[in-house]
Amino acid sequence: MDDKSVATNKSPATTCCGNGSNEIGPTNQYKYGPNNNESGATCCCGSVSIETGTKVVAIVSCVLYMIVAIVNLLNHQTVHLLHGVFGIALSLAYLLVVYGQNVRNPWLFLPCLILEAIEMIFSGFIIIRNLVCSRETLAELKKSAGKYSEYVNDCTLTVIVGVGFFVLNVWLYSIIFRGFMAVKEVKSRRSRPAVV
Repeated sequence: MDDKSVATNKSPATTCCGNGSNEIGPTNQYKYGPNNNESGATCCCGSVSIETGTKVVAIVSCVLYMIVAIVNLLNHQTVHLLHGVFGIALSLAYLLVVYGQNVRNPWLFLPCLILEAIEMIFSGFIIIRNLVCSRETLAELKKSAGKYSEYVNDCTLTVIVGVGFFVLNVWLYSIIFRGFMAVKEVKSRRSRPAVV
């Protein structure tokens, strides 16, 4: 094979994909490693590059937040309208992540990271508020000789679902953050002069 048509991967990352060859095909000769893995970082147990993981998470989150925004905007209550507007903002922020990754600009990740942090803070507040609600109504339930209260069930269900979504949100946030750090590292590596 011609030396100009194949580049060799010098990254220490293992991706658990393909035949184990470190060669990069002619179409990818300007990339740093296999699977568009410029940073060498991986996610999902090492089988997916952080760049691919970030892009997939950003696209899926963009679509989901847009669906949630549309559903909330169709409901004409003020709280739902605010959730809808926030959903549109988050959806656009995830589009910025995809664009920022394509142009290798890490600062385009910041709106998404900031809005997701705000969402996690509010989610934590809602979980704590419903946990207090659930605890208080459970105490009232014990006093009322064990009568079933649907309000207790709503608070407890909100806490359980909220904790599940909170954990998922933290995991997805960590993937986006690692993508931000990978793009930032690749950009700084490219801007440094070559040592001869």
